[in-house]
Amino acid sequence: RAESLHGGFARARPCWLGTETDDLPTDSGDVASRASNVLLLGRIDPGGGEKGHRELIDCWPTVVREVPNAQLSFAGGGPAESLVRDWVAKSPARDRIEVLCFVP
Repeated sequence: RAESLHGGFARARPCWLGTETDDLPTDSGDVASRASNVLLLGRIDPGGGEKGHRELIDCWPTVVREVPNAQLSFAGGGPAESLVRDWVAKSPARDRIEVLCFVP
């Protein structure tokens, strides 16, 4: 639906939630030399939204060590926006994380 409304997502790939029965991803070459962007789009409700905001922020320093150009973005407003901003501010990778909040 987003592609039909906004276009420009030809290179985007969804990252489905994994399970223990999924196959491991194949090696896609030297990702450290390429820019890698992750976007979490979802409302930020009390408790951090229970959509993985906290988990992504917590693991992002490790991601950036492996993929220095990695950028994490959160889009979607909500009453717990300030909580997510606080978590980002405390992260050692805060310069590689942006909180866009509501995007019209």
